[in-house]
Amino acid sequence: MLADHKIVKWIEDVALASDCKHRSEKPKEVGTLILASGQIPRGRGPAPEGTIPKGESLARVISRLKDVRTLVDGLAEQLDAVSACLNTLPHHVLGHFTPSEWLRFLHVHHIHHANIINDIVRKPA
Repeated sequence: MLADHKIVKWIEDVALASDCKHRSEKPKEVGTLILASGQIPRGRGPAPEGTIPKGESLARVISRLKDVRTLVDGLAEQLDAVSACLNTLPHHVLGHFTPSEWLRFLHVHHIHHANIINDIVRKPA
């Protein structure tokens, strides 16, 4: 949720910028592999500071999730601009992603964490 908010807000701000035509940086090889395969290896990358939950209340989590949903919904009408934008934002391990690559990464990242949660829930006590 915290990473999603930061990334989607950046996409919203950058995808509307006037100079989105030139890509200055690229993902690292591992970043490209993750985007292509749709899978993140487990236990390999540390979460960056600022994205680690600090014990917020359920009400605050729900409020933040609604904020992220609003931001994502706002991108729906701007997908052509998002797709055309070549500006990049660095991932702390995987290199630089364009807005559309970031959206792909967020999708893969959500699946990664959903799989971890499912494994924890299914694990015998």
